[in-house]
Amino acid sequence: ILFASDNVNVVGTGIVSAAGAASVATSVSYGFGGAGAPGRVKILYGASVATNGSITGTLTKGLLPPLVITSTTHPDPTLTYNDDFNAVALSWNQPYPTRLGYYVLFDRNASNPPTTTNGGAFQANELDSIDPSQLAAGANYFHVVTEDNMSNIGLVESTYRININTAAPNLTSSTHTKGTWSTNHNPYFTWTMPTADSNHQGVRYVLDHYANTQPTQVTGTFIPTTQQKLQLSNLADGIWVLHMVTVDQKGYQTKAVAHYQAWIAAAGPAN
Repeated sequence: ILFASDNVNVVGTGIVSAAGAASVATSVSYGFGGAGAPGRVKILYGASVATNGSITGTLTKGLLPPLVITSTTHPDPTLTYNDDFNAVALSWNQPYPTRLGYYVLFDRNASNPPTTTNGGAFQANELDSIDPSQLAAGANYFHVVTEDNMSNIGLVESTYRININTAAPNLTSSTHTKGTWSTNHNPYFTWTMPTADSNHQGVRYVLDHYANTQPTQVTGTFIPTTQQKLQLSNLADGIWVLHMVTVDQKGYQTKAVAHYQAWIAAAGPAN
């Protein structure tokens, strides 16, 4: 049971004995916190709190954290985003008017309420920007707690998860084995995404004779996720290289690039 308001006044007697429900994936998680656990009563307040009665059960009482955290750059915490972006932009609601500010923290831990001793940083307003260098592949978490006008730092946090992919697509060819010359001038390529297809709009590719070309929005040719194959025709003799990156649902590409060489020669020179 959650009571959350600027001013909280609980009157009467309550008995909570049943366990809480399983955690659900949301942008803000109250299943995690400095004193959090399933099957408890949480009283989160701002300016004042009064409990005129008794509560039988596991009770957490603390400062009200922001209830809603959003991101314009990474808006869906259930999706995975590629790593080639400029910053993570985060914002949240003001939980109550008299708050002094917030303590924030960004790390790989699902539960880690910011403090003055664990790397938490004071934030005066409801905005933050995270440099990409602070993120790693997998799940990353933004944590925020409220500081009241008496400089008390809240123990109950709100969190926002950002999932990051750093891997290129898995690119292969059924017609041209790597490092082997072929007389077939019509190479056929297939690939799989490094994470679930739902995370991706598709891929961008460039075909040339260079080893390490990076496809861009300008130079790359886009192929949607529904078409994970490419048939090329009538290529001239030479070493051709297909370069490919994935494109996520926000349009971010991976920094990593998949490169696949197709060696083609009409005479079939010795390997």
